[in-house]
Amino acid sequence: LNDGLKKGYPLPHLLVTKGLLLSYMGQKKEAEIALQKAIASPLNQTDASEVLQAVKKYKKISLKRLNGGSF
Repeated sequence: LNDGLKKGYPLPHLLVTKGLLLSYMGQKKEAEIALQKAIASPLNQTDASEVLQAVKKYKKISLKRLNGGSF
């Protein structure tokens, strides 16, 4: 995931995935940075804003939320 983001275009959906994974691992600050990059992308059509709110609200995102549960 990181290689794809570094070598290619930083696509918003990949940044959201990175943010979710970082949050799940308890790396909240890094997760917020990835999600803010997704939100700032001109091609963003993701739920990055909602995910960022969830990351800020919870200590870490649960597997249930990663598997499509609501935020």
